[in-house]
Amino acid sequence: VVRSELWNPAKHVDPKALPTPGQILEITSRKNIDGETYDREWPERAKKTMW
Repeated sequence: VVRSELWNPAKHVDPKALPTPGQILEITSRKNIDGETYDREWPERAKKTMW
């Protein structure tokens, strides 16, 4: 953990460079899941299922 430099801002990846959860699901499901729809509907789904 220490050598990973998790706390070093110079080593952080720009969050915009990371795929969204929907994009990951679309790729791993071989497009059986529409990633754009998943990401768009996530906030409302989270309200109902997480809190």
